[in-house]
Amino acid sequence: AQPGPWPIDALAVDVDGCDCPVLRSLLRIVTPKVLTLEVAFHVPPPFKFSLQCGPGSSEEWLRTYDVGFFNAASGCSLSYAVDMLEPFGLRLFRLAQQDAIFVHDSVKSVFESRLFAGQPPVRFPLDEFECYKKSRLWLQLPAEYVREWFFASHPAHVLGRIWSNLTMVTRMYGRDGTPFTLDY
Repeated sequence: AQPGPWPIDALAVDVDGCDCPVLRSLLRIVTPKVLTLEVAFHVPPPFKFSLQCGPGSSEEWLRTYDVGFFNAASGCSLSYAVDMLEPFGLRLFRLAQQDAIFVHDSVKSVFESRLFAGQPPVRFPLDEFECYKKSRLWLQLPAEYVREWFFASHPAHVLGRIWSNLTMVTRMYGRDGTPFTLDY
């Protein structure tokens, strides 16, 4: 029998590509107390976006990867990450720069106390919409697109536009046909 996931103190995932699929695989073998995950801030809540990867995609990704060019059709959105991590006992703690920080249920009481002087106590679960609204966003698509998507009267009204824009970006970067998921 295989041992359960090993507990670790911290894990940071920033692979500029299939961050959430890579993280899902890692969580089969480790359980971090604190997790930092780069997220695609330009896909706002409630949209669940993630680049998907399969056999051979690493070689293709490396062939076209350029650290000087940001690819908006990579990574995963905050809502995708929150939804994916909930069954692993990881809860959104805060957004910082390009990252979302999650804490495990086993240590959330420490974070719910007054961990930072002068800050109000944290109560889990945090609302991803409120965190998103209060964060300093790092966008890879025009801000007017992101505002339109975030403030749409219903997610279904803009889902097609998001899909079209992300598909266009993959084409621009020579990654036409790169698989991704998008839902709400």
